[in-house]
Amino acid sequence: MGEDKSARFRGGKKSARDRLFGVDDPGFWNWYHRKEKGRTGGSGRDFGTVDEVRELYDEWVQLGRPKAK
Repeated sequence: MGEDKSARFRGGKKSARDRLFGVDDPGFWNWYHRKEKGRTGGSGRDFGTVDEVRELYDEWVQLGRPKAK
């Protein structure tokens, strides 16, 4: 009963709030920023859709969840 919902809900549309695109795995995001994003030539390209993130996440899992070094 003592839970304060305002501490975890910021308001606005979900697409504007959810910058993790539904993937809340810090290991994946570390790997993406260090390895995969650099592979694109440092273009700084980010994801546009949840499907793009999910596809790359599935690929990361198939690779055995490699760590970012």
